[in-house]
Amino acid sequence: MREANTSEVRELRGENSQLKETVAELLLQNRVLKKSTTGLG
Repeated sequence: MREANTSEVRELRGENSQLKETVAELLLQNRVLKKSTTGLG
């Protein structure tokens, strides 16, 4: 196994940030849906 070079690390960090943002959006949508189905929202 080799170490990642600087551009690969930069690319992976960007991808990681996008994935974190996507997860956060999905969690918020999930909470909204749960509240709407349980009548708490």
